[in-house]
Amino acid sequence: MHFPRYARLIIQLAAGVTAFALFWLVIRANINKVGNLVGSVNPLILVLVLLFDVLNIIFYGTAWYFLVHTLHKVRLAKCVQGVMISIFGDILVPTASVTGEALRVTFANREFGLPYPEGIATILVHRVLNGLASGTILAVGAAVLVLGGDLSPRLRLYILVLLILVMIPSLLGITMLFRPGIGSRIVLRLIGGFANRPLTAGFVHRVTGGVLGFETSMKLIRARGQNILFSFFFLGFQWFFQVLIPYSFLIAISSTLQQPTNYWTFFWLISVAFPIFGLVNLIPIGIPGMVGILDSAMAGTFILLGITPEVAIATTLLTRIVLVVFELSVCGAVVALSGYQSLIKTRKTVSHV
Repeated sequence: MHFPRYARLIIQLAAGVTAFALFWLVIRANINKVGNLVGSVNPLILVLVLLFDVLNIIFYGTAWYFLVHTLHKVRLAKCVQGVMISIFGDILVPTASVTGEALRVTFANREFGLPYPEGIATILVHRVLNGLASGTILAVGAAVLVLGGDLSPRLRLYILVLLILVMIPSLLGITMLFRPGIGSRIVLRLIGGFANRPLTAGFVHRVTGGVLGFETSMKLIRARGQNILFSFFFLGFQWFFQVLIPYSFLIAISSTLQQPTNYWTFFWLISVAFPIFGLVNLIPIGIPGMVGILDSAMAGTFILLGITPEVAIATTLLTRIVLVVFELSVCGAVVALSGYQSLIKTRKTVSHV
């Protein structure tokens, strides 16, 4: 049975909101108290957090700029623009970030003349370095909390599990970065049996050329080690400003409740929790903005780390307003002004990347 696009969108959003409502019931959070906490945040804090998010986006785009610059002369502003188009695509069509990254590859091809294999290589290295940056933030936060904090054995276990969950994909990414031939050999071996068949020979030829071009691009990027370090440096700053978003809201809410605030511990708790949301966002559920699913994961992680349910949900809702509503508005304006709205709507070009 075929559903119109708007009907599927409504069903997906309803499913996400229902999941979040069930989560809310399970943890028995007081709705009125959550509403009061959200409304108590000083507007100046919100303005400051929006600035943090703008810096988060700019530093993310700057990190990609250094990688693209190893293969092609580009302008920083164009790389930031490409990242914003990617963010917009991921929010609207969250398919494990595939939509956003495909849009970025297409953008690089149109704007920079960057061949698709080279564009894919820059984005893969960008994602690997981003995973390493998040893993580093998490590892440092975990070390600070475990060595210096008065944590219960259960909380230490939770932090260890979070660390393992983030480090596993980071290690896989490092393998692809330093041994791109491994992935190439696997792909070529899988499609090798179709090379002599008339119906698939052309496709295999295109894929083989793309894989070999990708491997060559990876080697070229890796040869410019200085640019990789610069990219990693800016991604570290990007994660710092991203952590500051929920951290600022958490401090503001705690001040409203006149609770004793341990600024140091709060920051490292957030730094431990936040990278795990990136993993949740990779689940190809298809709900725009991962509404309800990511909210539940974020609030649940905060609660596991010792934050009260009402404060956890209020912090989550405020953070999501910034990361979804604000980013959707700003990045959507960039998409409209740059003429990429038709590409995102049809995704015909993206499907052929």
